[in-house]
Amino acid sequence: METNSRIKHFEIEELIGSGGMAEVFKAWDRKLNRHVAIKVIKGNDNSSEAIKRFISEARVLAQLNHPNITQVYDIFKIESRFYIVMEYLDGQDLSHYIKTYNIPLRDLLIMFKSLCDAFIEIHEAGILHRDIKPSNLFVTNRGVLKVIDFGISKWEQDPNNVETQKNFFVGSLQYTSPEVFTDGKQSISSDIYAFGLTLLYCVLGKHYFDGDSVPQILKKISHDDVSLPESIKSTLPDELNEFIQFTAEKDPRDRYASMKEVKESLRSIIKVVPKNVSTQTLRKLVDKPKPVIKKKSHWTSVHEEKWHTSLVNRISQDFFVMAAFGFAILMGAFKTYDYLTPPKTESVSLYETNVKENVNLEAPVAENPVREIASKKEKYNKKYFDESFNILKTKPHNELEQALYDFIKNSEEAKKLGIDYPVLKMLSIKKINKYIKNGEFDSALEHTNKANKLMLRKLKDRKVASEKK
Repeated sequence: METNSRIKHFEIEELIGSGGMAEVFKAWDRKLNRHVAIKVIKGNDNSSEAIKRFISEARVLAQLNHPNITQVYDIFKIESRFYIVMEYLDGQDLSHYIKTYNIPLRDLLIMFKSLCDAFIEIHEAGILHRDIKPSNLFVTNRGVLKVIDFGISKWEQDPNNVETQKNFFVGSLQYTSPEVFTDGKQSISSDIYAFGLTLLYCVLGKHYFDGDSVPQILKKISHDDVSLPESIKSTLPDELNEFIQFTAEKDPRDRYASMKEVKESLRSIIKVVPKNVSTQTLRKLVDKPKPVIKKKSHWTSVHEEKWHTSLVNRISQDFFVMAAFGFAILMGAFKTYDYLTPPKTESVSLYETNVKENVNLEAPVAENPVREIASKKEKYNKKYFDESFNILKTKPHNELEQALYDFIKNSEEAKKLGIDYPVLKMLSIKKINKYIKNGEFDSALEHTNKANKLMLRKLKDRKVASEKK
């Protein structure tokens, strides 16, 4: 297709986009007096697979009607070539937009929250996008973020679609989830993974997984955990880092279950993101070179060596006297150690100790927090840590059990105050359970304490806000 030509009642004006399979032209619709975009298979690639994908994209778009999804108007065939007539958009794709403008992070998150609605509709229609990435999203001149390319999308339950196979995938390498490379399976969770990495691209201004070769990138995708760089973590709320981690977990079962959950999490994060943080601010911190440690000159090294030597000589004169005196005190301490130190006892679960032996079962529940867990075990364990508490009964870890109780208590208090924190709650429960199941009790304790700290901060903020009212 050439510019300044005519196809049916469309006047072709200019080429506005070109991908691996197709080209997109800006055209004037003489019947309806409006600009449209016309997509056509590139060159002479009229293979059955190319045509099948092309027609499939048109049919997918025809099923969807959402302000954050580009519209399809028509599909037709002239001789042996197929054409899709689509909505024409003024603006630029997200990969260029993010490098052109300095966007407040809060506004960026609001844009992505609105994009969630588009993917909710896509998934509820039974469609997997399979190629979410910055260049397949488009920002209009009005600031609306839209999904524009469905070239490799498929119906989730359609047996006629070509499935991704092991060691073969369709999509973009840096945004393809690990399970696609291991067993060829794609799901809603795969789209959620790509969604999270696309948001991370906007924050960093570059691909999170990158390298000099495909094997190098694949190794990073398979082994490296996704997280915000340390250089910007202190600038952003913990919830955002946890959101990024939760969308890009290696195991798809540990990610969000749906785009509805993703949207709810973003809604909560938007409330706590500082208004003065922008994409360029973050990028400067990410790209900031590490400080260079200057080597000491020869004169400085010699001078310091002489000073250290004289200092050691002065101290050593009194060392032996002090050592003798200290040794006498130490020997006395060893003699009294057995009297002062109670005998070691085997670690016993809080349940075993407090519920079976030390707890007065007639006492009010509130008087013993551990008994409160036990008394509400049926309710809470199924909801939060059923399997984990069973493991802790056989492998006691008192400090972790107390932290889990605090988590439950804080969760219930937050719920009563109407505090919404789905990101924190869902991520924490899944991760803590996973750590305990793998026997990583110290990691589980660290994560539980971190979750409690964040929840306490939210509770404090809500109480302060209530008092001001």
